[in-house]
Amino acid sequence: MESGAGVKYGGSPSPPPSVAYVPQQAWIQNLTLRDNILFGKEFQGDKYGKVLDGCALRDDLRIMPGGDAAEIGENGINLSGGQKQRVSLARAAYSDADVQLLDDPLSAVDAHVGRHLFRELIGPGGLLAGKTRVLVTHNLSFLDRADKIVLMDKGKVAACGSFEDLKNSSQEFRELLAAGMAEKKKKDEEEKEKDDEKDDKESNEKDPLLQIKQKTAVDEDGKEKNEEETAGNNKIVEEEVSAKGRVDFRHYLYFIRKTNAWAFAAVILLLLFGEGVRVSGSIILGLWTDAVAANEGDRLEEGRAEEDNVPTLLSVHSSFISAFAASAAVLGALDFFRSLLFMRRCAAASAAVHTAVLDSVMRSPMRFFDANPVGR
Repeated sequence: MESGAGVKYGGSPSPPPSVAYVPQQAWIQNLTLRDNILFGKEFQGDKYGKVLDGCALRDDLRIMPGGDAAEIGENGINLSGGQKQRVSLARAAYSDADVQLLDDPLSAVDAHVGRHLFRELIGPGGLLAGKTRVLVTHNLSFLDRADKIVLMDKGKVAACGSFEDLKNSSQEFRELLAAGMAEKKKKDEEEKEKDDEKDDKESNEKDPLLQIKQKTAVDEDGKEKNEEETAGNNKIVEEEVSAKGRVDFRHYLYFIRKTNAWAFAAVILLLLFGEGVRVSGSIILGLWTDAVAANEGDRLEEGRAEEDNVPTLLSVHSSFISAFAASAAVLGALDFFRSLLFMRRCAAASAAVHTAVLDSVMRSPMRFFDANPVGR
């Protein structure tokens, strides 16, 4: 037998369970609503419909332009917190994973939506029944329907067991339930007040004149939405447009203006002067060569010895060395000041362009951020 190989004494091998995770802060992709739910899996109509019903997304699809084909902006910019959390739950439910890790997904939804999600999706009779569900929650109203409860206190396990076991054995759990009941009673009263206000609003909406006004407003809004849908094809994030070919000369002019036109002119003048000095150096070398040759010719014509010609030759060399050294020094000074001025003005122009771009972005309407992803 090979070293490290396992030995099977009984049972049957099985692959590790698949896991789906729903974070407390929902993660949404810049895709359509359907693609966010499918997450790369094959579309199955019946299963998809059950997931939509279990996650209470049917009503949301009715009001979304394009239904489940509506594009979701980056990080779910065009969804509410509750909608994002329900889309995240739908993705986990559609994945059909064996283990479902749910990190307080009910905190972002209303109480009645939370009850629907637990009843139709998470709870014993929900869509995820038969899966292993680990639910992190502060909502105490669902504890009696959990198979096992783990009570955490400051990162440590304070109690563990079924609802009845903890209710009979844990004083901390009983105190938690009492506080939860008081809070639940308060929330129920607030919901009742909201329902009463809603009923009053619905009764007022029965006024025929008011209904006509509302219908007209809806029709006008609907017309605007249809126009937007036709123009944008339900697109939120626009396609990135890249310029091709040569850089337009106006961009160079813009950068030159930011460098300061006078400074740019000074750089050009220093460059021209430098080139003139560089040419004068070449001329000096030519004249130097001609002078040495002429001196040698004069020496031969006069029949002077080379030793007698040394003082004259040194005088020629000395004058031309001084002239060439002066031209080299001037050229070095011109190049230094030109480079210094050019670099400083380019840095200033770059800072000005960056400030202008940043100012434009910070003052852009919210539509710009919806249509352009962060990484673009």
